[in-house]
Amino acid sequence: MLSTLGAPWIWNLATEHFPDAPQIVDRFHAKQHLSEVSKAIWSAASEACQTWAQARHDELDAGDVAAVLGALSVHAAQVEEARQCVDYVTTNRDRMRYADFHAAGLCTSTGVAEAGCKTAIGTRLTRTGMHWTVAGADAIIALRCCKPSGRFEAFWERRAERSRPGHLAPGRPQRSLHGRGSPTPEPHFPDVRPRGGLRLLESGPGARAVGESAVPPRPLR
Repeated sequence: MLSTLGAPWIWNLATEHFPDAPQIVDRFHAKQHLSEVSKAIWSAASEACQTWAQARHDELDAGDVAAVLGALSVHAAQVEEARQCVDYVTTNRDRMRYADFHAAGLCTSTGVAEAGCKTAIGTRLTRTGMHWTVAGADAIIALRCCKPSGRFEAFWERRAERSRPGHLAPGRPQRSLHGRGSPTPEPHFPDVRPRGGLRLLESGPGARAVGESAVPPRPLR
């Protein structure tokens, strides 16, 4: 699933790299467009402005794109913002079937993903005085994502299992969540020294990551 704004270049990239993924225009971004149109039609502080915008928002939530387009078309000839919004909604019509998306259990707002990135990644990598190499940031990001996903212990158990004699070599086909017969990708963790931050112990049976603080690990040279 890809949920984002309605810029054409974004959808071009999405179609190129994820052709089978459902595409969804961020619902609150679409509502913002309708609110701007309402302000252009009516006085921003008027009750008519709020009533018109709320009606369009409700139609959008219900997936009634035809009703939204009908209401916009009434003003399209006189109000430029309404004409532009008609084009916007028409272009993204299939990406605004919010009732269908909700029924399928899909999220229609990018706010959830943005908050997740801030909570899981931003708060760990952007603390005062932190500087990261790409490899070091990738390692910490992978571990941070394992923790809120409930896969932290499972990752280290799997890592220890794979280090035992007789286990399939990395990259050999094996059953995974990514498809039958596909290798399970592993985050790359460079060797790091304990400096009060998250410490990666030597690889092998029982390898663990312990502790976490505002001091970043430093890669061995």
